[in-house]
Amino acid sequence: MFLDTPFFRLTEWILSFTVWDLVKLLMLLVITMYAVFAWVIVRQVELMGEVMDGNINPVLKLLAFLHLIAAVGLLFLALIIL
Repeated sequence: MFLDTPFFRLTEWILSFTVWDLVKLLMLLVITMYAVFAWVIVRQVELMGEVMDGNINPVLKLLAFLHLIAAVGLLFLALIIL
């Protein structure tokens, strides 16, 4: 009867975590933060493009967008693999 309580199941689930599970969780957190950082870069490049005039603005916007796509792709790949 005691083994079927929700508290026991929660305790069993918490104690079943290994060091590698913690490493995987931290890696996913870091990669998620990096994807958010890539989105911030895209936003900053857009704001910079509004302030500055130049021929390089479209190239910078393209590079920032490709960086965002790579970061999000890395996040999805990490979710699949880990």
